[in-house]
Amino acid sequence: MTTESRVRVLQELEREGARRHIRALLVLAGLVLVAALIAWTLIASSWRDLNRRTAELNQRTAELGAAEKDLQGREALLREIEKRVSVKEIAAAADAAGLKDSPTPNSDRQLRARAYLNIRREEDRSWASQVAEKIRKAGFIVPGILTVPSPRSEPETEVRYYKSGDSDEAKRLLQTLQAAGVKPLNPDVQWLRKFENSPTIRPNHLEVWFGMTHE
Repeated sequence: MTTESRVRVLQELEREGARRHIRALLVLAGLVLVAALIAWTLIASSWRDLNRRTAELNQRTAELGAAEKDLQGREALLREIEKRVSVKEIAAAADAAGLKDSPTPNSDRQLRARAYLNIRREEDRSWASQVAEKIRKAGFIVPGILTVPSPRSEPETEVRYYKSGDSDEAKRLLQTLQAAGVKPLNPDVQWLRKFENSPTIRPNHLEVWFGMTHE
């Protein structure tokens, strides 16, 4: 083989080597690109999941804060009601309802059961007033109807009581609401037991919290 032929062969081998090197680089670049796409997909998915979980946590935290604020508001409202409604006012309400056994300052347990009515929206007052008349006819004293807005949607109407000895009267009030056709209605009375020994809450103190929806 002549020198010139050898040179051409070497040149061809060099070009082939260069082509193989380029192909290897292209394959490597493709693999790197695929790996990068997979990594990006995983990161994006994890990021979306993290954002979703963070949003859920924030929502639950907000709901918990709203619930706590609502509870504090109700406790403050209860204290305010107790300050505003005196025994004399209850006696006057009993007299207005035609009830004979009016309470005296020293006969709390002998008080006729009082049902404090609470609505979420002022537009429900007319409907609640009709229910109040049926409650009065069942023998309960109804001092009035209070509007208590709530940040949460609470569809069901609830009957609540504070003293364990008021359980029977609370159930009778619940039956009165059932007979009045109040729906949807929580079938169980709610005992707020932490107020059992509260000196500011008298026996036979019941509450009706009307839901956001009714039939």
